Amino acid sequence: MLLHTTRFADEEKCTSRQFITCPLTEGRPEVEPGAGSCPFFRESLVQFCAAAPATRFIPYSETLLSCCQSEGHRYCDLFLSQAEPERAAGVQAGTTGEDTPQVDGIDLPLHLAFSPNHTWLDVSEDGSCHLGADAFLARVIGSVERVSFVTRANVCQPTAVLRVCGVDLTLVFPGRVSVTRSNVHLRRDPDRVASDPYGRGWFFEGRVPAGPAAQASGSAFGRLYRGKEALAWMKGETDRMTRFVREVLSQAGPDGQRLLNDGGAFSPPIVPHLAPEDRMLLFNTFFSVRDHVQSLT
Repeated sequence: MLLHTTRFADEEKCTSRQFITCPLTEGRPEVEPGAGSCPFFRESLVQFCAAAPATRFIPYSETLLSCCQSEGHRYCDLFLSQAEPERAAGVQAGTTGEDTPQVDGIDLPLHLAFSPNHTWLDVSEDGSCHLGADAFLARVIGSVERVSFVTRANVCQPTAVLRVCGVDLTLVFPGRVSVTRSNVHLRRDPDRVASDPYGRGWFFEGRVPAGPAAQASGSAFGRLYRGKEALAWMKGETDRMTRFVREVLSQAGPDGQRLLNDGGAFSPPIVPHLAPEDRMLLFNTFFSVRDHVQSLT
């Protein structure tokens, strides 16, 4: 592999008659008399990541869009390790910056769109997108033991299964997306979902449907929460979670005693302190797409 640079332009022989002095062409039948350049020379564009510890050249095509050529680079581990080093060392759940609005201590980046079951969607100008779970879910579950991806590379409702406190929770994005890849790093480090939900903890990369029908108010994408509407919705969700926790914890235990309701907002994480059946009730109440699918499809 030869790099085309102006530094070695005068020494390069492949694109001139000087190629005949190259020992690799001597005696080869492909070499025609009077040829102006080497018949074995092939030219192609490549790209590489300057943040990678070792330079690796990747074939480049203007028609093939990669995350390096789009806004998707904002979810690349190498980019985040350079731009935001604290992410590589581990961050607290939901922390995205001083300018990010918060609702009861939960970060809510306004450039994202949120679904009622607490998944988020980030769409770039080129139509590519990333999906994940929001900081509310991260705050409630506390940590993740394992992440599995049910979705294949196809047009579908992206689905991930989170194992939390020994219980498998299926999280489904309500809209149909053309999935191009999954965040396989989560298989090695599943707790990214809770520690960095809007960054290294993303689930899927893909492309959203084009056309006005896909973005209409009655479609899945048209009914996502955005901007001020998302802030109001998240406030309602935190209040609803507080009421849910009070109701669950105020139920009589095996010994017939009840826990006192001392008021105030819920204190995360919640899932580790619940019985298995209550964990499923919580998940189905807040994070299951079943309760929202009728209004989103």
